[in-house]
Amino acid sequence: MTAGYRIIMGIVLLFFICTVLCAPALAAPLQPAGDDKTITVVMDNNYPPFSFRDSSGDLVGISVDMWRLWEKQTGRKVEITGLSWDDAIRRMEAGEFDVIDTVFYSDERAKIYDFTPPYTDVDVVIFFNANVSGVSSLESLNGFVVGMHKGDSTVEDARKKGVTVREYDSYDQVVKAAKNGEIVVFILDKPSGVYYMYNQGIQDQFRYTPPIMSGALHRAVKKGNSALLTGINAGFDKIPESEYAALDRKWYGTPLVSTEYLQYIIAGGLVILIILSVLMIVNRMLKRTVAQRTAELKAELEQRKQVEEALRENEAFLDNIIENIPDMIFVKDATDLRFVRFNRAGEELLGYSRQELSGKNDFDFFPKDEADFFTSKDREVLRNLRILDISRERIATRYKGERILHTRKIPISDKDKTPKYLLGISDDITERVKYEEALNQATRKLNLLNRITFTDIRNAVFSLSGYLELERLIPADEKTNEYRNKQADIISSISASLLFAKNFQDLGIKPPAWQDLHQVFLLGISHLDISKLDRKIQVDNLEIYADPLLENVFFSFAENVSLHATTATELSLYYEETGEGLRLVFEDNGPGIPDAMKEKIFERRYEGKKGVGLFLIREILSITGITIKENGSEGKGASFDMMVPKGAYRFRKSL
Repeated sequence: MTAGYRIIMGIVLLFFICTVLCAPALAAPLQPAGDDKTITVVMDNNYPPFSFRDSSGDLVGISVDMWRLWEKQTGRKVEITGLSWDDAIRRMEAGEFDVIDTVFYSDERAKIYDFTPPYTDVDVVIFFNANVSGVSSLESLNGFVVGMHKGDSTVEDARKKGVTVREYDSYDQVVKAAKNGEIVVFILDKPSGVYYMYNQGIQDQFRYTPPIMSGALHRAVKKGNSALLTGINAGFDKIPESEYAALDRKWYGTPLVSTEYLQYIIAGGLVILIILSVLMIVNRMLKRTVAQRTAELKAELEQRKQVEEALRENEAFLDNIIENIPDMIFVKDATDLRFVRFNRAGEELLGYSRQELSGKNDFDFFPKDEADFFTSKDREVLRNLRILDISRERIATRYKGERILHTRKIPISDKDKTPKYLLGISDDITERVKYEEALNQATRKLNLLNRITFTDIRNAVFSLSGYLELERLIPADEKTNEYRNKQADIISSISASLLFAKNFQDLGIKPPAWQDLHQVFLLGISHLDISKLDRKIQVDNLEIYADPLLENVFFSFAENVSLHATTATELSLYYEETGEGLRLVFEDNGPGIPDAMKEKIFERRYEGKKGVGLFLIREILSITGITIKENGSEGKGASFDMMVPKGAYRFRKSL
């Protein structure tokens, strides 16, 4: 006999001996578990190859066939029901079924169920799109929306790791979502995941990781039902191994090699062994080349690991920055405007955890009018692909009441400029707004008080002037007339002070604004008759960021020319850019200003209070950082240089 034949005969003989030894046990009748009533079993109806519905809608699979073998061995009727896994768990816990199958063991479930020994092992893996790199574990899924089967014991584990989970009612729906591009990463039991990827024709578009966890399928009964559990175990123990092997062949396929051809395999193995020996000799000749290339590959691999580690560190660094930014930061999916990310400041402001917010939209948390406003602005940003700055918007929070936000919304697009996400950054300005409103109210009250006081004093001065003039009609000695003149001077001084206060009280009341310089200049000089002066204005398209009283600056300039430079025949306004900013020049060709007076003219009081106008000019310009000085030459004319800092001027585009 050949060696192969002897091996086959040995296997047959061993099988015969085992059959003889086990015959008494096989022949012994199986005692029913408990009474003879029908056992009701519930299992997942979407968990191939263990339990799922075929094209006719019938429940089929390995677990279903095992129970049919159990019926055959025990003589008891088994009624099997297939439900979505979430419903199966819920209805089992409600007591509608005796047994639940295709269930993983967990400490939480062990509190309410007694489990049979496991009958098969199942690996849980992460499936990811082939274009995505760096996915290897739950920790590497930060930033992804991950699809999972609702009710799976692994859902809670993923969430504890900080994974953003989107649940689906069935394995089939999870894989369809991946096919439709709703998700690029999902976590499923490997057998079912692979089955549905081939079923949907996307097996070449996705990869999967090594197992992130492994579990085993059990059957379970309600806690304390030991009689039923014992009967179930006994029934499955009596099923012959040959029946189990037949199920494996049915659902996993027939092995490529049968024992019938074992002798040929052995002979082929010897031939292969000889070939391998020859190849080993050849391999030694190639060893140096392989070693060199291996070293290169190791170096490349090490470099790639370093790059991946650097990327992970950068991601962690960016995550840390986002978490510690004091403004609320949120990200929405561009498709359905559901939240996919929130930072700590956002949780504290709104009063909801990121787990509560994830996968939800504005209508789940805010009044309808607010939610309508938020979503309309979101869609405007995504439609126009432009940043939108919302200076004030109101939002109802969970614990802090209504808050006022300053929000910037930013579209995040892919390389084809298709919007994928919407990024929002919101600053809580509630307290600032309250302070501004209080300050504005106080300012209004002060202005009212100033106007009332000003009016009362002006009326009193007017009356006093009238009485003084009446008094002058009464003949008096020289000393009395001297006193009357001093009284008139004092009244004139009070009137000048009131005029100064009136001009100064509006300074800084309104916020600075961008102003067309040419237009402001023309408005300023329009209140004066300076038609005899030639004007050279070269400030077209120039805009200045200044106090609204900028018009008074040019009025005062022109008024000073009219009053103090009577020999002047022209005035000019022009600019030039420098390294420090923009030099704006107003000048005339009058007598000019003596060197000793160049700084004094900007003081509030000098030589009979002639400097009131220029004092105000300096104050008005300084509000936005503009400085002024006089650089003219005596006998050639006055020249006022205004230095406008960078950022406080701009040029309007010509139409």
